[in-house]
Amino acid sequence: MIRDECPPGLRRIDRLSFWQRVALGFEGLWQAAQWPLVVVLAGLALTASGVLRLMPDALRLVTVAAVLALFLTALWPALRFKLPSRRAALRHLEQQSGVAHRGASAAADTLAPEREVPAAERLWEEHKRRQLAAVEGLKVVPPRSHWRLFDPLALRLPAVLAAVAALILGQGSLGSNLRE
Repeated sequence: MIRDECPPGLRRIDRLSFWQRVALGFEGLWQAAQWPLVVVLAGLALTASGVLRLMPDALRLVTVAAVLALFLTALWPALRFKLPSRRAALRHLEQQSGVAHRGASAAADTLAPEREVPAAERLWEEHKRRQLAAVEGLKVVPPRSHWRLFDPLALRLPAVLAAVAALILGQGSLGSNLRE
């Protein structure tokens, strides 16, 4: 007889896969936010430093339009972002925890309901028990920043430094620079 109840081991795997999906989603969003943040910081540096205020009107409009176009282009990956699937989260958990033979994925498998063979059911229950025991060591892998892979020249650092320097040393206040 096949049991429909959810054993605690499967509930634990479901909970771990949910949190791993959240962690992988955060990684993906963090990666997608990199270039929009760099463009915003560069625009903030231009504005807070007073450089835009010193430009002729035509050049100022072209510069603002270019920063806006760069921002919208950089935002494209964030708009296409999708939360990772449960399968991807389970696979990531298994790979990072060193679980062999996709134990977490196989723990939720069920026996084909076509025939009721007591020996097959006992064998299946033993298999499930072993799979659940094999995945006891699973832990959610915390999100990791992979910015070094996507920004090997570390262009985000000059953008941050320029924005901070412009805010501290810029001419006038940020509000007056934005108004002009």
